[in-house]
Amino acid sequence: MSDLERNYFYLSEYPDFVVGIREQFPLLPLEETIVTADELGIKHPTDPKTSEPIVMTTDFLLTINNGQGVFEGSYN
Repeated sequence: MSDLERNYFYLSEYPDFVVGIREQFPLLPLEETIVTADELGIKHPTDPKTSEPIVMTTDFLLTINNGQGVFEGSYN
């Protein structure tokens, strides 16, 4: 983890309303991120050696309980 990511983790871990933290969590199924990238005109990341598409991840996926329900949010 970089210093910034470590500090973000510590800040996210502190509040009681954060009930879960997952790191490097995979985004949508690979097929969906490929379609989304194509629709946006963005080149989907690929492995430089094999040219195979790479599963995209988010740095942090927080699970939050706001008192009315539990929600997940992705924060990069």
